[in-house]
Amino acid sequence: MLYSKMKSKQKKSFLMRILYLGFAVIIIVSFISVVGGEKKTEKGLIMDGVPLGDLTYTQALEKIESIFDVYRASIFTIKLDHGIEKSFTTEELGIYYNSGKTLDKIPVQKNRIIQLFLPNASAENEADHNVIQPVIDINEKRLYQQISKYMNAHESEPQNAKIVWELQEWSVVPEKSGETIKKGEIERVVAVIVEESYSIEEDTTIKVAYQTVEPILLSDDLTELKESVDMLADTPILIQFGDQEEEILLSEDPDWLDINEKASSFSLSEAKAESWIEDYAKQYDKEAGQVIITGWEEIESEYDHELFKKALYEGSFESGLKINQEAFLSDLESMIENPTEERVINVIADPVSPSVASDIEGVSFDDLLGTGRSSYELGNSEDRVKNITLSLDAFGAVVVAPGEEFSMNRTTGWITLDKGYKKTKVIYGGAVAAGIGGGVCQTSTTLYRAVVNAGLEVTERRPHSLDVSYYHKYGYGVDAAVYTASRKDFKFINDTDNYILMNTYITEDEEAFVEIYGTSDDREVELENIETGVWNYKKWKWNVTINGELDERLIESRYLR
Repeated sequence: MLYSKMKSKQKKSFLMRILYLGFAVIIIVSFISVVGGEKKTEKGLIMDGVPLGDLTYTQALEKIESIFDVYRASIFTIKLDHGIEKSFTTEELGIYYNSGKTLDKIPVQKNRIIQLFLPNASAENEADHNVIQPVIDINEKRLYQQISKYMNAHESEPQNAKIVWELQEWSVVPEKSGETIKKGEIERVVAVIVEESYSIEEDTTIKVAYQTVEPILLSDDLTELKESVDMLADTPILIQFGDQEEEILLSEDPDWLDINEKASSFSLSEAKAESWIEDYAKQYDKEAGQVIITGWEEIESEYDHELFKKALYEGSFESGLKINQEAFLSDLESMIENPTEERVINVIADPVSPSVASDIEGVSFDDLLGTGRSSYELGNSEDRVKNITLSLDAFGAVVVAPGEEFSMNRTTGWITLDKGYKKTKVIYGGAVAAGIGGGVCQTSTTLYRAVVNAGLEVTERRPHSLDVSYYHKYGYGVDAAVYTASRKDFKFINDTDNYILMNTYITEDEEAFVEIYGTSDDREVELENIETGVWNYKKWKWNVTINGELDERLIESRYLR
C-alpha cells in the first residue's frame, strides 16, 4: 500500500516535470521567434488594392516601394478652359511618398505566447488595421506656387479699343475680352491634387474654369474722337514768318499727337512740338552784332549850333532775331485744342540787341538800360518809312554825357527835302496836312518810350494833338511829337553817373526800335496804365526808384480827336 502511494506520487511528479518542460520549450521557442526571428505583418492588410499581410518587413517594404514607384510615375494634368494644358510629376509638385514612415504604420503579428493565452488578440480591431494609408510628405508651399504660377500665367487682361497709327493713317483697334481665374479655383485644384495623391491608379486630369472680363472702352466709344483726329490731322497748318511760309501736316507723323482714349481727347505732343519748333528757329534765328566803342567825335548841330557826340566804333550795331518759341508753342497748342480755328500761325521773333563794349578808359556800355518800340504797320507808306529811317539814323550811336541834356531836334537837324526827307501827311495845329517829315514823330515816340523804360529824366515832351492809331501798340498814350519848323522838341537828361549810348534800327515786320546802353545803377521802373474813363485822355503811372528813393511821375496825353 505504501509502495503504491509512493509510486503514484512519483508518476505525478514526472508528469508535472513533463508539463513544465513543455511550457519552457514553448517559452523558449516564442522568445527565439520574437528576439531572433523577423517580424511579420498582420494578415489581411492591403494598400491601394495590394496585399501586405503576413509578410516580413523586408517583403512589405519591397511591396510598398513597388506601389510608390507607380505613385511617383503618376502625372497630374491641369487643363484650362481654352484647351491649353500642362502635366506635372509628383516631384515637381512637391509630393513625396515616404516608404519608411508607411512601413512604421503597418501592424505586426503578435507573438505565440500572447496568441496562446489571448487567442482573440490578433483579431482585435482587425477592421481598423485592414487598409493601410500611404504616408505622404507634401511641400504645400511648392505645390501652391507651381499651380498658381501656371494658372495665373494664362490669365489675360481685357484690351480696350484704341486709336493707333497704321499704314500711314489713324485707325481704331477693336476691343478684346480678357480671362481671369475664378475666385477660389487655385485652392480647389490644390485640394484635388492632395486628395488624389493618396490613391493614384492612373494619370489625373483636372479642368480649370476661367471667367470672362469685358473691356471698358469699345470701338463705338472712339468713333467721334477718331473723326476729330482725322479732321485735325488732314488739314495743314500754315506757318508764316515774314515772307517765308511752311506747312505742318500732322497726318505725316503720328508723334505730333498724344491720344487719350479713356478721356476721349487728344493733345499736342509737347516733346515733338518743342523739337520741331527748335529746328525751325535755327533756320531764322540771327546773331546780333558786336560793337567796340573806340572814341567819339563832337558834331555841331545846324539846328541850334550846340555840340553833340557820336561814337566811333568797330563792329556792327546790327540787331539779331530770336524766334519766340514759347509763343509759337502756345499758338500751336491753342490750334490743337480748338480744331475749328484758322490754321495759320504768324511766328513772332524778338529782336536781340547787339553787345556793346568800350575801349575808352572809365566808360562802359555793358548794360541795356531801356528799349523803346513802336509799330508802323498802319503807317507804312514808302515815303513815311523813308522819313522814319532817316530820323532814326540821325541819332544812332549818339553819346550823352552824365548830366547832359539830349535834344532830338539838335541831333536830327532841320527836317528838309535836301536831306532826303519826303513830303507826307503831318499833324500840325490840330489838323492833318501835307508836310515834310511825316513819320519823324514815330522816331521821337520810340525814343521817348526807351527813355521812360530806362527811367531817365524827361525835360520836354508833348503828346500828339490827335489820337494816332500808329502809336496804340506798345503803350497807348506814351508818345512824343516833334516838329523842327515850330521848334517842338523832345528832350531828356542823362541823370546817371555814366555815359549812355543810343542804338536805333527797324525790323522786317515794320517796327522801330531805340536802345539805350550804359552802366546800370539798379534803378527800378514801374509803368502802369490808369483808366480815366475818357477816351481821349490817357494816363500812366510812371514810378522810378533810384538808390531806394521813389520818384512818382505821371504820363498824360490829351487828344483833340
